[in-house]
Amino acid sequence: MSSTSRRGVTGPPLDVIAGTGVWVTVFALSTGPLADRVGLLEGLWLAGPLIVVPTALSLLRPPPGPVRELELARRLSFPAALLLVVSILAQPGTLSALLTVPWVLVAAIALLAGLQWLVDVSSLRAKVIVPVAGLAFLAFAAVNLVAWRGQLRPFELSDTRVAVATVHFTFVGFGASILADRTRAAATRRRSRSAAGAAGITSVIAMAVLGVGYLTDRAFITLVGSIALAAALLVLAVVTFAFALKRDRSAGSAALLVVSSGSVLFALALAVHFAVTSWGGGYSLSPTRMIELHGTVSGLGFVVGGLLGWTLTELPEDIDEDE
Repeated sequence: MSSTSRRGVTGPPLDVIAGTGVWVTVFALSTGPLADRVGLLEGLWLAGPLIVVPTALSLLRPPPGPVRELELARRLSFPAALLLVVSILAQPGTLSALLTVPWVLVAAIALLAGLQWLVDVSSLRAKVIVPVAGLAFLAFAAVNLVAWRGQLRPFELSDTRVAVATVHFTFVGFGASILADRTRAAATRRRSRSAAGAAGITSVIAMAVLGVGYLTDRAFITLVGSIALAAALLVLAVVTFAFALKRDRSAGSAALLVVSSGSVLFALALAVHFAVTSWGGGYSLSPTRMIELHGTVSGLGFVVGGLLGWTLTELPEDIDEDE
């Protein structure tokens, strides 16, 4: 987890490999024996705690202070994620909500490390704000998870809206923030690095706006957040694509990063279209169909593909202080 621990590592950590195996098994069974327990939304979301979170935590480059706490959060994430599998298999209610408590603890430890990171560095640069904001989004998603599995319905929101918020802030809030941070750090040209940094900050602000939109159920706020997020992620996709095409990239890393950046175009077009039509009072795509298309492409293609692509790339120790 330190700035040197991932140097030269070319592959995902073992807990990510194990988590991927568990997720593939559960997702495959969700189309058969577990079809009445695990729907598409639940099946896609489980890739978050089992794959996205441990991968993203392994890619973080914090200062020495919060390293131990972030490493602890990563080590605890796999057993906590296994309990989430059980939670998803159980009927929503008290037991299902209780099974999410260890995951909330993981998110809380990570958030405390992020706050320490912010205090230690005392900087408002993208290299600090973006990953720390991602950890805050992870904690927000964990709180929503308790409400989702316990059917608590905060602010009188529907179960579906709470579930979608949980998924969105795990993948696009947390996962995309770490993708933005790695894209910025890997950019070799100052202009590309500045663009990726600005896009990362914009994505953080956009996700905060979307959070307000989710909680208030205001379509216009959600629309504004969606458009800002689309613009930010589009910039990140362009920078990532350019990085992937360089000759010294491994085939595996290049392929995954190209898939990640390409997935953004389709996923963002869907997201903006859905927000515009819902603002007008109707849906050209049903929420269920939107989850199927947008969730699969953005969650698996963009976030999972991108994060795994960065694990196959030797990342710089850090960017220069005069960025």
